Amino acid sequence: MNARVAMPLLVLLTASPALAAEQWAPVTKTENWSSAPATERRSLENERLSPALKPDANLTGTWDLRIPTAVTYFSKEANVYRRITPGADLNRLVIKPSGDYHWGRTSGKLRALKPWFAQPDVRYFEVKHPQGTYVLYAKTAQELVLLFDVGGFAAKGRRLR
Repeated sequence: MNARVAMPLLVLLTASPALAAEQWAPVTKTENWSSAPATERRSLENERLSPALKPDANLTGTWDLRIPTAVTYFSKEANVYRRITPGADLNRLVIKPSGDYHWGRTSGKLRALKPWFAQPDVRYFEVKHPQGTYVLYAKTAQELVLLFDVGGFAAKGRRLR
């Protein structure tokens, strides 16, 4: 590199951090998450309701559960590609009017709850499976939605009977 190019480059590199530092706002201290009041931490937990609450009629029956197919797009260089991730069938879920359920080899009793993400006028129930605890609700009389207990979408169900 010749001297005519090296000297301006050196000045630019050494001056840049000083100029950039003057552009930042002063540092402010925010509250630590771990010291937030306990009521705020509890607000993200699911509130379990009375076990005496029975499921609605549109929730009882036999459901075919399925993780839907996912389609994503990504680019590489100047090309755009589509990636299809196939869905998967889950075991059938049978819910009786009493709230008892059978999901594959697992049996249990639905438990009414009010999740932290609850929508008005929607009744939610907790269902346990060896792979984890899920939250479910009837979207319509023919469609069931299964969520992870933290609120993320897990699968949907189609009524068989």
